[in-house]
Amino acid sequence: MYNGLEKADVVEKNGAGAADGCLQVLSYTVSDEKKEIYTVSLNNGAVLDLTAEEFFENSMYDSDIPLSISFDDLIFNIYSKRAFYESVRFVLFAKKTVSQVRDHLTDLGYDESCIEFAVNSLKEEGYLDDFAYAKKFIKKAVDSRIVSCRMIICELKQKGITEEIVRVCLDELDIDDYTLAQKAVAKKKTLGVTDTIKIRRFLAGKGFSGDAVRQAIGSDIFDENI
Repeated sequence: MYNGLEKADVVEKNGAGAADGCLQVLSYTVSDEKKEIYTVSLNNGAVLDLTAEEFFENSMYDSDIPLSISFDDLIFNIYSKRAFYESVRFVLFAKKTVSQVRDHLTDLGYDESCIEFAVNSLKEEGYLDDFAYAKKFIKKAVDSRIVSCRMIICELKQKGITEEIVRVCLDELDIDDYTLAQKAVAKKKTLGVTDTIKIRRFLAGKGFSGDAVRQAIGSDIFDENI
């Protein structure tokens, strides 16, 4: 589907009219002057509502000259750019992952080819970067709360970031479970928590490995099933 235009409709209309195979505008009207929406009727039976930009960009204003493009390509040009503009609005004020953008456009009914165009365009324009997103998330998480590498991986995977990307970012930021566990132990002690068993259980519940907890606490006696 191209955001509300079923592919089945496209195929059916593509075979109607236009005996010579040339796509041509039959008529057009300004259906909404305030929003500058043009309603265009084509010789294959399709009726499209276009913005002024789409109307002029695709040369829909001259009904005497056949369009130098197929109907499928015309539809792709229109809706792929709509998908791009919609995705720009989606990521403009808050960083998003590739997966989040894909899900957003899918929910709006855009075709996979339009989504692919939008995602690639966002990457080229610098709006979309899963590595940058992951690094920012990791830095904020490490600075603001007690987290393990396992927890970070899990939370970012829920946002559509692959484990491979997360691990690369953790390595580049020089972050590991032992360092995070040490920081967690120090924070707990500043809060007056000195019971080793409680600290062990707390860290285990945050996803830290037994080795990381043992090293952070400085004890060789640790039951990983605690």
